[in-house]
Amino acid sequence: MKLNPDSVWFTIFLGALIGLTAMSIDIVLPALLRLTEDLATSQATAQHTISVFMLGYAAGQLMWGPVSDRFGRKPVLIIGLSLYAVASLACFLSITIEQVIGFRFLQAIGASVGAVIGRAIVRDYHEGIEGARLLSHMTAIMAFAIVFAPLVGAYILVLFDWRAIFVFMFLTGLVFLSITKFLPEPSRNDIRHDSALEQLLSDALNFFRHKSCVLSVVVVSLSGGVLFLYVAGSPYFFMTVFGLSSQDFGYVFAFIGLAYGGAAWFNGQLIRRLGLRFLLAQGAGLVFAGSVLLLLLSLSAAPSFWGSVFAMMLVEAGVATLIPTVTVVALQPYPQAAGLAASVVGAAQIGSSALAAAAVTLTFDGTPFLLMRSFFVLGSLLGIGVWALIVVSSGSLQAGQRRRAG
Repeated sequence: MKLNPDSVWFTIFLGALIGLTAMSIDIVLPALLRLTEDLATSQATAQHTISVFMLGYAAGQLMWGPVSDRFGRKPVLIIGLSLYAVASLACFLSITIEQVIGFRFLQAIGASVGAVIGRAIVRDYHEGIEGARLLSHMTAIMAFAIVFAPLVGAYILVLFDWRAIFVFMFLTGLVFLSITKFLPEPSRNDIRHDSALEQLLSDALNFFRHKSCVLSVVVVSLSGGVLFLYVAGSPYFFMTVFGLSSQDFGYVFAFIGLAYGGAAWFNGQLIRRLGLRFLLAQGAGLVFAGSVLLLLLSLSAAPSFWGSVFAMMLVEAGVATLIPTVTVVALQPYPQAAGLAASVVGAAQIGSSALAAAAVTLTFDGTPFLLMRSFFVLGSLLGIGVWALIVVSSGSLQAGQRRRAG
């Protein structure tokens, strides 16, 4: 029995796939202090289990897509998930922090296969509005994984120790592998006879020749930057400026995260009536409105707590609207190279996210003003990028018919 590409279970599985990397990052966060003590290392060294994971995620994003274009989605997915499961088990068995860090890098490469192949499979079966609808629902599923993963990690720590979290990830990898056998492999009508390198160069050249693809990468990069400006900056912001405890911040983070997941879900429900162009404009508008509100709040000597929460909810909802919609625009022109396009989009998003996170770490000075005004700068640039994308993609944005591969 195969998973039907039009079924709810197909959407849930792909949404869980693209959320695998985020879950693997967030579920470890509550365990960092325990891991630091158990392995007799420093907190700074323990943090490398996160930063190295991000590097592995970026590397995997660039690798899996082009390989799956040539050899098929399902075999590549099986290889990546197997690597993820084996690396998770290796982390469980590690006895030094250096071993954990090294295996986390391999684990990230394996986990990244879900994000790339998940997006590419969407393009294999759907395009235009139907593709954006499916990606929006997948994004909503991913968002809830992000929100609840730290809570799962915390509860595992209550019952066991930090190693049990990696056992949980190992078992998760096995579950994904067992479900993958029910995933249909899209038929390939475009048999490629050129070499792997020739294929990669040809597909990459065609992708970057297309203005809508290039602008989509720019918009996704800016969206990723805005998202991780919030992810990296919000702990400093709420805990330093408003004096929240780590537990209270966790509730606020989850509350704002619901705006991300909720917006993605409702956009998936409404996109058939609204269309791609409307969603692009709406997403940019929400981000800009939230960033303007943060700018105005930064002019106050004592920024409003609830005003800040509302502004960040607007920003999160806007990003959740933009990322799946822009991804569809990027994947649409070249279905034969959907894997490469998914790799480029994913790498651009994670690369800009890492830069935003690093910028927050290096520049935050304990006051809210620089962070709040940074949202306005990125939000303004994002609005310009979306406007340019709408202009150059006016024809393709009208596409609304679903396409079945094979």
